[in-house]
Amino acid sequence: KKRLTTTIYISKLNRIGFALSGTLLASGIGAVISDDNRKITMSDLIGGCLRLSDVGRSRNEVLADQSRENSQSKNSSDLRNPTLIIATTPPDPEILAEWMRGSTPFFLIDGLDRDNLTFGPFVTPGKDACLRCIDLHCLDRDPNWNSVSLAHFLDRRRELSTPLALLGASIGAIFALAQLDQLDHIAQVDPAHPADQTGQETPSQISTQFQSQFQLRGKTITYSGSELMHPVIRRWSRHPLCGCSWQ
Repeated sequence: KKRLTTTIYISKLNRIGFALSGTLLASGIGAVISDDNRKITMSDLIGGCLRLSDVGRSRNEVLADQSRENSQSKNSSDLRNPTLIIATTPPDPEILAEWMRGSTPFFLIDGLDRDNLTFGPFVTPGKDACLRCIDLHCLDRDPNWNSVSLAHFLDRRRELSTPLALLGASIGAIFALAQLDQLDHIAQVDPAHPADQTGQETPSQISTQFQSQFQLRGKTITYSGSELMHPVIRRWSRHPLCGCSWQ
């Protein structure tokens, strides 16, 4: 019942985005929405998520049709009040700032470098390490990180292969449903004791094995196309120089 009343906003309806939306709707999510109004191209047609007749149509219009046809809920949805935000590309700085000013939790699925998929972190604004915290931690370790990050952010021409895009959508849906099923628990976790940077999780983060395996709070998980069985797990704390911790 909780899933039926849930609305998930997907930032970009790219190869991962459309496959993810279909998986979420099939999993009982009430509505999946987006304001991505770019036109659908032939390269977007993967995995049966879109039809040839969809080419040339606006992505958000096609998603709205799919949501009406496949959702088990008949409730209307509102772009302004989603339950969860999923970014399928790194958000523009002004978009990230808007999300951080709000109260809706979000997480990132990053597949821009074609060979790797990174999930997380799950961010409850004002409580968890955000994307800028991660950038600042990376900058602490590598003075050239800003150049690397900028090149990664600007290179949006590359699309994931079909298998990796579908894998990203499947794993992303698992994580999204896990986050939704645990939102009540996340609201009760003490934000004053985040994971440290040594890889040690605090007791509040190990309350159940389910949490440890599927929760992305303060955590990123990266799958490589060549090392799918050995994902890299990194844990992040809030950075003292990031504005999200100035409260």
